[in-house]
Amino acid sequence: MNKNILSRKALRMIGILGATIAIAGCAGGETHPYSAKERLEKPVIFADGIVSRTDTQEFAGTFTPDGKTFFFARYDDRSRPIITSFKTEYKDGKWSEPERFALSNPDKDIVVTSISQDGTKMLLAIRMDKDGQKSGNSSIWMAKKEGDDWGGLEYVEALNSSAQDGSAVWTNSGVYFMSTREGASLYKAEYKDGKFEEPVKLDGSINEEGIISDVYVDPEESVMLFTKLITGPAVAQNGELFISYRKNGVWTKAERIVDPVISTSAMEEAAFLSPDGQYVFFTRYTGRGYDIYQVDRSSFPLK
Repeated sequence: MNKNILSRKALRMIGILGATIAIAGCAGGETHPYSAKERLEKPVIFADGIVSRTDTQEFAGTFTPDGKTFFFARYDDRSRPIITSFKTEYKDGKWSEPERFALSNPDKDIVVTSISQDGTKMLLAIRMDKDGQKSGNSSIWMAKKEGDDWGGLEYVEALNSSAQDGSAVWTNSGVYFMSTREGASLYKAEYKDGKFEEPVKLDGSINEEGIISDVYVDPEESVMLFTKLITGPAVAQNGELFISYRKNGVWTKAERIVDPVISTSAMEEAAFLSPDGQYVFFTRYTGRGYDIYQVDRSSFPLK
């Protein structure tokens, strides 16, 4: 596979949420900005015309823990695509017109990949080296909340390598991320006393057979969703969604998601759960381009 294609694809698939989806009941009667009016048995485009548009390409995303702000990636210009992070906020019963995120750079690809459970720390993938220069590889950066805004970018030395690193996602104990330092594989680094420990490559049952390009792990580390690029007659070369469960502290052998509702002839990638765990969001490529979709968790092949 062409290295440049892999580099852009791996950054794009880092790491998601029509007209406006109305507030409605969910598990336990609790409602959230992303809660649908009716059960979403089939995937629908999230915030169609607001987040997902026909004149741009949107993919990958993450919510703040309260579900009131959504960060997502968008091709800035179809003729000279720069990946830019945008954010939308739920106000007055609807999602606001997305705005370019303040930390975005007009010359460098940037994706917000995860926000910590306490809402104070943000992880980003930026095609920029530690000296702030544009790079062919993505690196993991962090920003911390300062009042109502996000502070400056910090290069996360402990997680980065000379290869491509990205798709970092917070859990209650640390961070999972993708790196091409030993093939495109998944790693975990514990986060203790404000510092990241040495990253550990996940065992072969996760990293075998294929190129992993993005990952999501729930805060309790019970389920993992990721996209893997595999060549061969049985699997499309444009990527497939995989799932693994953590049992007795060990991740099970990853299984490809084969489902008539989710797995279509189009490309699906960058799946993740809503903050309340009731919905799955993912990116799908169709004739209109990349869009972000939402489906009820019970309609997604999750145990």
